[in-house]
Amino acid sequence: MVSSSGSHNEHKRIDDPLYNSLLIKNYITYIKEFHPDIEIDSILNYAGITRYEVEDQGHWLSQCQVDRFNELLIEKTGNSNISREVGRYAASSKASGALRQYTLGFVTPSSAYRILEKQASTLSRGFTLKTRKIASDKIEVTVTQKPGVMEKPYQCENRTGIFEAVAKLFTNELAKVEHPSCFHKGDDCCRYIITWGRTRSIIWNRGCNYSILASMLVSLALFFVLPILPWVFVVLFCVLLAMTFSLYSQQLKKKELSTTIETQGDAAIDHLDEMNIRYNNALVIQEIGQATSTILD
Repeated sequence: MVSSSGSHNEHKRIDDPLYNSLLIKNYITYIKEFHPDIEIDSILNYAGITRYEVEDQGHWLSQCQVDRFNELLIEKTGNSNISREVGRYAASSKASGALRQYTLGFVTPSSAYRILEKQASTLSRGFTLKTRKIASDKIEVTVTQKPGVMEKPYQCENRTGIFEAVAKLFTNELAKVEHPSCFHKGDDCCRYIITWGRTRSIIWNRGCNYSILASMLVSLALFFVLPILPWVFVVLFCVLLAMTFSLYSQQLKKKELSTTIETQGDAAIDHLDEMNIRYNNALVIQEIGQATSTILD
């Protein structure tokens, strides 16, 4: 009886709407750029997904649908690691402009990773995600599947790729992701240890702080050793050095902010395109309704 009930529950969850269409849209955008020869419609048809469902960010897909999509995609590309590559590609504004814009709203990678705890539910209903800060450049993410959900290893790989990509939005480099525990290896949950590098502006800003401290100590020590005039020259040199560090770090920070603003502009354009599509669809529905009403009258 228990086995039968469990089997029924599993089947029910396989057909439940669990995954937002944005995840599949990332795949499609990736395919268009790196595998333009592949016919996307044939993969969608095999998976039982329509183009309209992919474009509708309020639509959710079942485990069965995403499994069939991945199955045929691997067959056509011959790349068994494509899910992770697509996850990494999520750092591109073309792939997920809204997600990218939302992530860049946070000042540091640490803040962006911590907000994943809330953001994850907008992409999947199949798991819960918890984060724990370990250090200023390291965080632990724990993903626990909900009862009856049977995720596949490729989804774990896709998630890993997304975790790698989040840091790239800030540091221009993929994060290092360790995966010591995995549901598909018999563990209770998937656990990820994510480490990322510091941005150049942060490194130079830290150098600026150290140079100011060193300058103060050197100036104070030499005050009792050097004559007044040489000591003044040393102080001026130290001040000039600290100012150089400070100005360069500020320049780097402005450049990074400029890149962020430019990226958010791209994401805003994507939003406008989506709004235009939905508006046009609404007009078509309205015209159909009016035409139907005229015929019936």
